[in-house]
Amino acid sequence: VRFALDVHRAYVDGNFVQFFKLVESERCNYLHACALERHFSRVRIDALRSMNTANNTTPMTFDEIARLLRIDDPTDAKSLCELCSLTVAERGVSFKTSAFITPDLANIDVAYALRTQTCSVVESKLKHGTHGVPSSVIDGDARPGTDADADIIAARRAIDAARRALDASA
Repeated sequence: VRFALDVHRAYVDGNFVQFFKLVESERCNYLHACALERHFSRVRIDALRSMNTANNTTPMTFDEIARLLRIDDPTDAKSLCELCSLTVAERGVSFKTSAFITPDLANIDVAYALRTQTCSVVESKLKHGTHGVPSSVIDGDARPGTDADADIIAARRAIDAARRALDASA
């Protein structure tokens, strides 16, 4: 419960640094990371809005933005900046030089563009052990033996189905 409250506080406060630190922490298991992944786009957009308000016009590289926002590919960071109507140059973005426009997350094309951004934060939870997720769930041949296993299996299937639906609609 404490972890959920800490994540909620970071999300509500717009503290993207703390939010991603919590997701990367040992306190966050694979299932938690899967559930929080749906909020990554909003956290990233809000972080860019804050940077646009607080930073000066000195350009920031896409590598730095990708590192801060936990995006694996700097090209995806560039696309996110473009979606927010920030001033994008070849090597980086300049803040405070154009009006920030929040992308319409209800638009399927925008949602798909944000969803396909590469991010290994969630998958890294599996590389360092299962963190409480039964190996049968990870391997895809789960046979639930308890209610907890059934809940994890149902969550995993729902996440996979949502990802397939989003990919099919593109």
